[in-house]
Amino acid sequence: YMANQTFIGEGLRRAADILKTSPKDGRRRAVYIVSDGKLDDADGVADELAQLQASGPEVFGIVVRKGDEHTTADLEAEATLKPLLSAPKDGHFMHVNVHELTSPHVALTTICDPTKQFGQFLAPAPAVLVGCHDVDECMRSDVAAQCTSGSHCRDLNPAASGTWECVCDDAGRGHQELGPVSCGLDECTMSAYVAICADARPLQTCFDELPATEDDWVCRCPHGDVAPGLQGPAPGCEEVGECANAVVAEVCEREAQRCVDPLPGPDNWMCECAGLKPVGVSV
Repeated sequence: YMANQTFIGEGLRRAADILKTSPKDGRRRAVYIVSDGKLDDADGVADELAQLQASGPEVFGIVVRKGDEHTTADLEAEATLKPLLSAPKDGHFMHVNVHELTSPHVALTTICDPTKQFGQFLAPAPAVLVGCHDVDECMRSDVAAQCTSGSHCRDLNPAASGTWECVCDDAGRGHQELGPVSCGLDECTMSAYVAICADARPLQTCFDELPATEDDWVCRCPHGDVAPGLQGPAPGCEEVGECANAVVAEVCEREAQRCVDPLPGPDNWMCECAGLKPVGVSV
């Protein structure tokens, strides 16, 4: 305040410095600008305001008037203060009589009450009960804490209890009901690994038994219990199925080819040239 004028730029800069050096402990941050007159430098504080907003506070404004009636000076103070506030600006602004500033029902004394004008932007809303169950169980700290890094809590049915689950932040990495989830990557969702197994003869399938770890996918034989191949085709896979029929196998052997039956079911065997992919169909 200088010579009947009010300046806010330096105040914004100092508030930004305080927030910048304050510990980030998860608590909501708020800045209150209280004025009883027009802000004479409001049009030139864009840089200071940007520095303040970078720290993420809710910015509230209060114009204090001397009497019960709004004067021209009060309205000028409101017009210059509101552009500096967080959105919605009407919700972050209050016009009070000087005697109301510390009233139990107004302004600074209600900032932690989620049912009040300013408090709704700072204090968490109380849980709403539906059929005697919390609307969202994930709002409970003991539940949310079980969804560890890389996952988040999701309540599948807010109207009932015991319906929450931990879901991996990366889509497709899994979920777990009522407990922590392991958010490893199923490597067999990667087309390159699937193709390696699919190109093997006989046709093999990709399998990742431990998605929480990497580089442990295997190719498995379509038939039998042959040991899987780590990061490649399984050795020792044998053709069984229709190719076990001597009559079918002879059809390919006459052409110096071999019979392959990559899929279960009838009439899907093929003749395959040595070292190449199948070129024939069942005969």
